[in-house]
Amino acid sequence: MLKYLFSLAVAAAAVSAAAACPMQDAVLRDAAEQIEQRYIIADEARLLAEDLRQMAASGRFAAHCDNREQFAKDVEAELERRDPHFRFEVTSAAAPDIQQSTAQWLAKSAEQNAGVREARLLDGRIAYIRVTSFYGAAEMRPKLDAALVLVSGARALILDLRRNTGGDGEGAGVLASKILPLGAKPALALETRSGRTIEPLLQSDPIRFDDTKPVVILIDRRTASAAEWLAFNAQATGRARIIGDRSFGAAHLIGDPARLAHGYSLSIPDARPVSIATGESWERVGVTPDILGGDDPIYTAMLALEAELATIR
Repeated sequence: MLKYLFSLAVAAAAVSAAAACPMQDAVLRDAAEQIEQRYIIADEARLLAEDLRQMAASGRFAAHCDNREQFAKDVEAELERRDPHFRFEVTSAAAPDIQQSTAQWLAKSAEQNAGVREARLLDGRIAYIRVTSFYGAAEMRPKLDAALVLVSGARALILDLRRNTGGDGEGAGVLASKILPLGAKPALALETRSGRTIEPLLQSDPIRFDDTKPVVILIDRRTASAAEWLAFNAQATGRARIIGDRSFGAAHLIGDPARLAHGYSLSIPDARPVSIATGESWERVGVTPDILGGDDPIYTAMLALEAELATIR
């Protein structure tokens, strides 16, 4: 009898907690429905949606009922445990069609030089270009053009994508069009819950790095998303060797944010690139380097390129 009364008390407390913040209840149930319909992995979508409904029923976040920002952070942390591409936020008042984090990131494009942070010639006329993030094609193209013109006399290229956590896929596509070999066949297909499509690589860019000159790409455990897409394509097409550490493992792509109740928005990973050859992606496993970077990945890359250049002189 005591056990029964205790169970009733627990259930009543859960209902009371949920009822204490009806706004959160509505938002979480709205998010659950969107995820169930759109998340790229259908089985995981159902499980995650059920978890969100249970969080709503139990009043999981009711302690922050009056703190919208903290509620958003707490829910996003839960979602990111399942997939780092989820974004759950209060809709930006300044830019209602995009999320706050995206608006803040876009605002940094100019001060970040659209992600193209360094371009120089190393010893032996080996070019070094460091790209720390990908912005839109319009922002990145002139910066990449300038970098490639600056190192146009190089015999080889080191492209440094360490700590590049991704960004706009258009920017990654522009860079791919400047280094991947002309006529290269796509190595990846885009998979959604409705099927797969193959998107051709952009290869008509007028300012490119010479296809006859070797390329090395540096990656590390913080290389993610669009940067992994570029590294995977360069490796799969045989254009570049990858040096460093295994990358982060974030392959999923997100669509437009879903509008939720009470002014919240949710970005849902609803597509993923997969290898045409194997059907696999780098989600949760990362891109595997051809050569470990060691204590000094740039030096390791220079040695690898010098050895390759010695065979083609």
